[in-house]
Parts: sequence; C-alpha cells; structure tokens
Amino acid sequence: MMGGLSLEVIQDLLNHEMAEVQIVGAEALIARPDPENSVPSDLVQRLLESSHGQVRVRGVRLLGRFPDLVLLRRQELLMTLMLGNHADSRDAARPIIARLASGHPVFAAEVVRTLVDVLLAGRVSKEVAAHSVLVLREDLNDRLSIIPKDTVWQLLQHEGAAARELG
Repeated sequence: MMGGLSLEVIQDLLNHEMAEVQIVGAEALIARPDPENSVPSDLVQRLLESSHGQVRVRGVRLLGRFPDLVLLRRQELLMTLMLGNHADSRDAARPIIARLASGHPVFAAEVVRTLVDVLLAGRVSKEVAAHSVLVLREDLNDRLSIIPKDTVWQLLQHEGAAARELG
C-alpha cells in the first residue's frame, strides 16, 4: 500500500517538519517496486541530507535496495556517506560498501585507497577516522594487502592515532 503513494504525496510527506511524517514518506519510497527507476535522484538526496537521523538511515536503506551496478555508478555518493559527519549514515552505509566490495574487487580496492588517503590527509574528524579504520579492518580486511609498503610506513609514522592504528 505505501509503495502505491504518488510521488507528489511522498514529496509532501518529506517536506513536513516532523521526523515521524518524513519517515512515512521515506518508508513509502522504500516500499516502491524497482526503486532505482521509480524514485527520482532528488528525493533520494533529500532523504540522505535530512536533518533527522532516522530519515537519513532510511535513505541509505533505500540505496541498499538498488542493484550493485547502479550503486557502482554512484561510488562518489557512497564515499560521501562513509566520510560524512553523521555517524548514523556512516553506519548504515557499511553493509552496502561490504556487499559491493565482496563482489567487485576493483571497487573494494578503490575504497581502500580512498580511506587510506583520507587517513593520511588527516582532514577528517577523529570519529570519521576511527570509522574508516573500522571499515578497513572489519569490512575490507581481505583487501588491505593492496596497500603499498611505503604507505603502511607512512601510516605507522602518521601523527593521527587512527592512521597509526591501521598501519
């Protein structure tokens, strides 16, 4: 039933200020069949950028329903979620990253390189850095061998605790 709501009604729900009403709109989007083709990108983005954590998490859950090939084309969006300031979005994106990495080695290698580069740059909060190490150790552990020895040495000597922990 919820998946049958029109996009106009769903937009009205998402425009409401109350989180509970926005959640109903988000659930209606999640319930739609074939979401990668039936949910406009701007609505997905609105969910992901919501000021309400429960709505953001549902936005990530909606993304998780997209086929791998669609998500692989949205790698930048996934990395934005992984490196963003909202812990709920980072946590919700982990299973998607792990799923894609397990079936797509090139994607996995790119995520490893990106997260290592972020740690070495030292421009993220301690929370994001710790989360990056968690993802690398728990979700991408079997891909860490691609990190060159000189990069491991840089991690070990880095001033950031998270980078040293990974090294």
